[in-house]
Amino acid sequence: MLAVISVLLVGVVTFLFDVVAGDLAGTIAGGLAFVVAAAVWILVWRTGRHSRRRHAEG
Repeated sequence: MLAVISVLLVGVVTFLFDVVAGDLAGTIAGGLAFVVAAAVWILVWRTGRHSRRRHAEG
């Protein structure tokens, strides 16, 4: 589910910046949106892993 949301976020941001500001801005915005989506995905993954580990210990 998170992967789908991340892909949609990158696509929407890239499209909006591409239409409004031009090709270069769309490319830059898409790259930044991808980095942010990847960071959020990693944060959620690590938080879930840490939470499962704590429940297994105690």
